[in-house]
Amino acid sequence: MCGRARLSSDVSEIKLVFSIPPERPTPNIPANWNAAPTEDLPLVRYDARAGQRGLDVMRWGLVPFWAKDIKVGFANINAKAEGIDTKPAFREAFARRRCLVPFDCFYEWQKLGKDRQPYAVGLADRRLMALAGLWETWRSPVGERIRSFAIVTTAANSLLAPVHDRMPVILAPRGRPARAKIAARSLPRRKHGDLAGRQACGQCQQQRPVADRAGRGLMVRSSTEAIQFPLPLDLPPMEARLVDELPEEPGWQFEPKWDGFRCLAFRAGEEIELRAKSGKPLGRYFPEVAAVLRRLEPSLFVLDGELAIPVGETFSFDALQMRLHPAESRTKKLAAETPAVLFLFDLLATPDGASLLQTPLLQRRAALEAFFRSIGPAEAVRLSPFTRDAAEARRWLEASGGALDGVIAKRVDGVYEPGERAMLKVKKRRTADCVVGGFRYERNSRLVGSLLLGLYNNKGKLDHVGFTSTLHDLDRKALTRQLETLIEPPGFTGNAPGGPSRWSTKRSGEWQPLRPELVVEVRYDHVSGGRFRHGTRLLRWRPDKAPRQCTFEQIEPPAAMAQEPAAAAAAGGSRRSQHK
Repeated sequence: MCGRARLSSDVSEIKLVFSIPPERPTPNIPANWNAAPTEDLPLVRYDARAGQRGLDVMRWGLVPFWAKDIKVGFANINAKAEGIDTKPAFREAFARRRCLVPFDCFYEWQKLGKDRQPYAVGLADRRLMALAGLWETWRSPVGERIRSFAIVTTAANSLLAPVHDRMPVILAPRGRPARAKIAARSLPRRKHGDLAGRQACGQCQQQRPVADRAGRGLMVRSSTEAIQFPLPLDLPPMEARLVDELPEEPGWQFEPKWDGFRCLAFRAGEEIELRAKSGKPLGRYFPEVAAVLRRLEPSLFVLDGELAIPVGETFSFDALQMRLHPAESRTKKLAAETPAVLFLFDLLATPDGASLLQTPLLQRRAALEAFFRSIGPAEAVRLSPFTRDAAEARRWLEASGGALDGVIAKRVDGVYEPGERAMLKVKKRRTADCVVGGFRYERNSRLVGSLLLGLYNNKGKLDHVGFTSTLHDLDRKALTRQLETLIEPPGFTGNAPGGPSRWSTKRSGEWQPLRPELVVEVRYDHVSGGRFRHGTRLLRWRPDKAPRQCTFEQIEPPAAMAQEPAAAAAAGGSRRSQHK
């Protein structure tokens, strides 16, 4: 069977693998390390009217159109290929509504006496797999339309049989274009025998015991990786826990938290792998960085760092996001126009192949600096500064913004703990007074779920800049009634929410415009492209504030901020800037 899975690939990679046109609408698909039944998950299906494949989000657990209760879906997370064309719950969907379900891997549990050993099962090359699926539309007694799906299963092949007697039907592994083409139109009409017969071959799959809980564990390296790289490619980076204040006691090292993409860089001879925090490959999106690493003298290493794109005296997170494009020609063009740099802040494996994971930070930093001296000039590779002076770290924090996203604190005697939040991060919390220009209802409810925030630009237009959904402490029934009395178009007179975007969903366009009368004070952590990058926290209502006083001047950093010594030196190209 298949009852748990992982999908951490970004939307652009899913579109690339399944040949979905970039202009097709794209739902919001957050990384899910432990996808479970009843959750809304993405799938690929053929849109006959548009003549194209597209991405949809549906509930896992197929509810037949004739069912009286949605609970029927609990028993239909899987559909056995044997008899799929005759079973009442699936025969209609099998005939007319087939789909592909993208997962990085699925989880299965092997019974070992009273214990169970979890396994993560995926393609040997660690790329996306396509599971055969069926989907259906069901209407609730009150008329709500719910779309749901099931994953088709078959008898386990020789590789999986020792773990479980069933497995999903895996179709069209990437790199087999002919089979991918066959599977593209939501599976052609064929009998279940043919469907099961197109199961991916055993050598295309790989099972890896999960070291801890299913979903985010450190997986055992494969034999191929053990030969090529000193550390496994699915090694998760050490992470940081958000705290309010920097530690004051001795024994801490402070480093800038750059505004970029976390990246582990692996090298073994001519092989270069760049891996994101999610574990997904980044090399195809940053070919210029991979090329520079391939030219370095050391031919074996594992580095921890941050990818960033300098623009002037700061970094551009928007430019980083533009790199995640399905077209290779577009990525290469951007790499030439706005080359990225890799800021190094840790060395995890040395050029002689020795692992430093159990080595204290003090010695790892010394080894990193020695490594950096050995590579000579390399504009795309820079050494991130550090300080062990808490007062200097506080000055960095006060000047944060632009290139600097905050400050990281690490114990100098601490070892590297993959996947654990063993570091601390502190961000400068800023506040802004914003106009409530609209709101969205909570999903499947008539209560307010989020407030849409706006600021007036220099032309006097109200631009949408973000949202806040921290409404748990409010009387949402009363707030909903208040907001509904203010509903009046257009709400936002400048940039509005829910505009055409390959990232937007149908639901993201469903919002209620309000007369610009309400003002709230919110706390935010970062601004990118004239918008709050993340959701904000509602602090209080500001009835004393006139809406027209809520302008972009509140969130535009002063020019002097970009001149903070560590950030400015690093962004400007100094290879060896460091503070002790």
